[in-house]
Amino acid sequence: MTNRNRLSAVALGACLGFVVFYVGLALLTQFAAPAPQPTATAEPSPTITPAPTATLIPKPTPTPLPSPTPEMEFAYYTDWALPYLNLPWKPYCKDKGRTNGFSIAWMNGFCVPGVISKESWYFDTPTDHYGLMSSYGPGVMEANVAYRGLDPEEVQGVALMSCADIGKTVWLRLPGRSWEGPFVVVDCSGRNHLYYHMVAMGLAVEVGYETAKEWDTFTANRIDVHIGKDRPGDWSGVFLPVWWVKNALEIEPMLLAEP
Repeated sequence: MTNRNRLSAVALGACLGFVVFYVGLALLTQFAAPAPQPTATAEPSPTITPAPTATLIPKPTPTPLPSPTPEMEFAYYTDWALPYLNLPWKPYCKDKGRTNGFSIAWMNGFCVPGVISKESWYFDTPTDHYGLMSSYGPGVMEANVAYRGLDPEEVQGVALMSCADIGKTVWLRLPGRSWEGPFVVVDCSGRNHLYYHMVAMGLAVEVGYETAKEWDTFTANRIDVHIGKDRPGDWSGVFLPVWWVKNALEIEPMLLAEP
């Protein structure tokens, strides 16, 4: 074989070798196992935290305010006390009975709503009080002084509203004046008169004619009263009619007539 033929054979073999290499490489590439893909890590779904339930704060129940109790207002010759008595009957003064209301001629038509209890008549009078002053006719107070076994020449008598005060010593003071006394209680208001004296008149004390003449005052819209043997020092009194209605007044139950 010539050199030329040898070179041709070598070249041909080299070409076949390259062809076989590339064909084998292609086959390996085609049938090779695919490289494993990384498993995707599932991202966890976020846990939904429930919103906290709103706590209902109860509204405070408003405390009802008590209805104000109207203050008693005194007015002369009107029955200002009647609305506060809560009587189970309507006072009626045109019949002959007294338990459901009555009037006396000198009361000028004022209707007393019923008979007061004995306890209301013999009530414990406040030591210091005030109200209206009136006076007796000539000789009447002196007669009461004598009736109590006292000497009218030595004792000045007065009348207070409660019969429980008979025999007590009192001092009196008109506005702008000094205390006068001592006086002795020798009379009191009658049971059927006391409501009128308190509610219609606002009365606290009645003095004798001679005392009123000496004072040149037979009636006064106000007089201060102190119950006690010694001349009073500091004094702070209550208005007796309103105090009595609030603290001492009781009306006897109405007695129904027999059928």
